[in-house]
Amino acid sequence: MQPAELSAVELVAAVRQGDLSASQCTAAFLDRIARLDDTLNAFLHVDREGALAAAAAIDARRKAGQPLGRLAGLPVAVKDALCTRDLPTTCASKMLAGFRPPYDADTVSRLRAADAVIVGKTNMDEFAMGGSNENSAFGPVKNPWDLSRAPGGSSGGSAACVAADMAPVAIGSDTGGSIRQPAGLCGITGLKPTYGRVSRRGLVAFASSLDQIGPMARSAADCALVLEAIAGHDPLDSTSLAAEVPRYTELLEQPLTGLRIGRVRDHYAEGLDPEVRKGVDEAFAVFEAAGATVHDVELIGGPVSATPAFKLGEKTGDPLAMYLVDLYTVATNLAGVGGISFPCGFTKGGLPVGFQLQAPALAEPLLLRAADRFQRLTDWHLRRPKQIA
Repeated sequence: MQPAELSAVELVAAVRQGDLSASQCTAAFLDRIARLDDTLNAFLHVDREGALAAAAAIDARRKAGQPLGRLAGLPVAVKDALCTRDLPTTCASKMLAGFRPPYDADTVSRLRAADAVIVGKTNMDEFAMGGSNENSAFGPVKNPWDLSRAPGGSSGGSAACVAADMAPVAIGSDTGGSIRQPAGLCGITGLKPTYGRVSRRGLVAFASSLDQIGPMARSAADCALVLEAIAGHDPLDSTSLAAEVPRYTELLEQPLTGLRIGRVRDHYAEGLDPEVRKGVDEAFAVFEAAGATVHDVELIGGPVSATPAFKLGEKTGDPLAMYLVDLYTVATNLAGVGGISFPCGFTKGGLPVGFQLQAPALAEPLLLRAADRFQRLTDWHLRRPKQIA
């Protein structure tokens, strides 16, 4: 199989076993970026030379029998709101054109320490202010499922590049839904961890009391792998939690028997697209079949967004309509808890429908386990956009 057809978990295993070199893996994704990004505009900067050098160093260490990090050889794209010492950090604004920070964000440092390969910086709403990725000073990102539609925002570049297999994993930031909402509109999995679970140091802030960095990937298992590497206490971030980091990947196998999932009544109000409702209702049925029980509540599971991906320009003249795009996601940030979104179906027009789960603080193992179980029982997360080959 080609590297773009493998999950992040499979890619790391292949590099460790010598079935695939880090250089081969990295080059395959860089070539795909070079071929597709003129169409999608998901990246603001691609570091081909630096990424191939990092991959070659990993290959040399593996050949010499030296230990490798838990993400060895895994290409990762990083939202341009995170500082990178050797790459431009512009927050999609011309005001920061050419700016290269003198340090890495804590998340970037942890990725490098885990032997991930940073392939580039992704497009976003300028300074993360937006919900559609149409506010970038460098042009909007296109949704790989329909190039006339928005990918969501503000982490739209990260979502689009994963959906188009230009990177197996991307890093986003979530202030009111900016990981989960674009993940939902682009048909991938996005995890917003508990506030403080991942250090915010080096993230250009939108709202410091709400911002949280998290992984975006095709599956919950891939998100679990990356979260193990980037989570943890940072003494230089006063909001960072001094809590032990679980081995998220080892907790995915636990059954869902006894799990209670709340179905948010208010999410079924006027404005919810009928096809989105259908996909969400069918997702609840999958969880019930897996041993969970579903109860009507005021807050925990429901749709990520009331509608599928909307047309570019459709909401830019209506601030209230744009704000409502994050209506179902912002409560997670206000409460400081974790949330995850993942695909649960498609509309008749072929657009992804996203499902969202929320859980108490530091319950990421439960969120990842529930999403992983759902993805073992369905194949929505494995589907690829037909327009992007």
